Amino acid sequence: MATLALRKVGGSVVLTLPKTLLDLLNAKAGDNVEYTFDNGKLVIDSKPKRRKLPKYDLNQLLEEHKQIMPLLEEEYAAWDRMKPVGTEML
Repeated sequence: MATLALRKVGGSVVLTLPKTLLDLLNAKAGDNVEYTFDNGKLVIDSKPKRRKLPKYDLNQLLEEHKQIMPLLEEEYAAWDRMKPVGTEML
């Protein structure tokens, strides 16, 4: 079994991976990796799960905004009617 040394760098401790391991992980300096602990072992996954961001259509967003605008106007008016509590200043 091969071993790797932990080194202190500033306020952190780093584990340096040799190029052969980086090649096996298909990783390079600056890449993000995921890690987990499995039965006391550190497991590194070079393919972090990426969140899939939803795609928005501007026309759909504007239509939804039109539908909720009456509710927002009521809420904004309620805020305008509130008396200051605390140290608010206008």
